[in-house]
Amino acid sequence: MTQDVWQGELEQTHRDGHQIVVSSRWALRRDWDGRPTGYLEINRDITEAKRAERCRHELSGRLLVAQDYEREG
Repeated sequence: MTQDVWQGELEQTHRDGHQIVVSSRWALRRDWDGRPTGYLEINRDITEAKRAERCRHELSGRLLVAQDYEREG
């Protein structure tokens, strides 16, 4: 990691095997001399939001197909 901060989406697997999607943010911690001492990591489960987004996209596509079919009717 060449920057002091990073953010993105990651897939994580729970101990029971199910997978989730998380919005992840990492920040590099430094001591008073500027030497790296560790990371602060914050993860937020966005699995349901991603699933809803996919469903909305699929539904939108079906609606467009239905509208085209109706116009050709």
